Amino acid sequence: MSEAIAHGVPAVVAPNVGASEEIMETGAGLVSLEDTLDRFVEVVSSAMKMDTYLDLRNNAIVAPIRMMSTWARELVNSVENEWRKRC
Repeated sequence: MSEAIAHGVPAVVAPNVGASEEIMETGAGLVSLEDTLDRFVEVVSSAMKMDTYLDLRNNAIVAPIRMMSTWARELVNSVENEWRKRC
């Protein structure tokens, strides 16, 4: 899923996939909340509708930037907290 997002391609995943939280947070795809094949097919079909696909694609294009920003913020906070402990 990370490869899809990195290339601006919306992803459709099951909830037990590791990237499902990132997909939900960034809107870079859809998460099928039910683990049935029929529901997964419905979610994939909805993602293929042009308006939905374009929205998901736009989100997928900016998702890596959002994720890097979040990771950078978390890293800075972690380093600052560690620095405070040592001072």
